[in-house]
Amino acid sequence: MKPFAKAVASAVAKFNSQRFTITSTRSKRTGRIFIDWIRNSRGATCIAPWGLRARPGATVSVPINREQLPDIAKAGFKIHEPPGIPKEWETIRVQTIPISSLRDLRVA
Repeated sequence: MKPFAKAVASAVAKFNSQRFTITSTRSKRTGRIFIDWIRNSRGATCIAPWGLRARPGATVSVPINREQLPDIAKAGFKIHEPPGIPKEWETIRVQTIPISSLRDLRVA
């Protein structure tokens, strides 16, 4: 899966190198969108929405809408200044699985 993810990310970055990059070094990707193909493998982790980094003044992983992109500072959001919750998140319905369905999933 990782070679495929790298190939797709590379193709996108090559198509528009002014806007996208697959280089993870922060100083080499300034002003471009980093396509993180590296996290596309078994056991790879990512940060959850509203997750905090463990360093002073660190940014927060925040879900946003495409329309919000032009108004967001390049540095991202800090813990004391997050944006409002996207409208789509205000009406999320809690999903449940009936116990009867869980019984059907049991392995003998």
